[in-house]
Amino acid sequence: MFKVGDKVKCIDESGLPYALAQLRKGQLYVVSEVIADEAGNILCLDGNPDYYSFYRFEPYVVTAPTQPTPAAIRKGQPVATGVLAYFPDAIKAVAEVSRIGNDQHNPGQPLHWARGKSTDQLDAGTRHLMDYLSGTPVDTDGGYHLAKAAWRILAQLQPDRGAQKGGAK
Repeated sequence: MFKVGDKVKCIDESGLPYALAQLRKGQLYVVSEVIADEAGNILCLDGNPDYYSFYRFEPYVVTAPTQPTPAAIRKGQPVATGVLAYFPDAIKAVAEVSRIGNDQHNPGQPLHWARGKSTDQLDAGTRHLMDYLSGTPVDTDGGYHLAKAAWRILAQLQPDRGAQKGGAK
């Protein structure tokens, strides 16, 4: 039933003499020796000199973790209740600076992200953060520096996450 090197889990520690009391139900052991007798296999565990009947153990099987389904992944990302509900005013401010940026960089065009026009997201975001920290919360165009910094961080995060998923988004 068991062979040397198998991992086993104790399922019965009852009736053991005091000398064998170190055996614990639920504990994992490695079979270091197997002796066959008329009653079945007797096991030696973890190099310990004590022997135990095989019926006190079950094979320990490691199962591969299952991959979550796309639905489970989506449910684990509570966009409305975990972000929008917490920060509605901040999200509106980021949306406003998105519009302001579109009007500045794409005048007369529908709202869209012209990704190639500015790619220094972390530097630009840091500059907006520094402006805010130096006591200027609002930029000259009326947009909040923190909202612009947040937009730039999101602009950096989006392609990074897209690349992790197997392609830029």
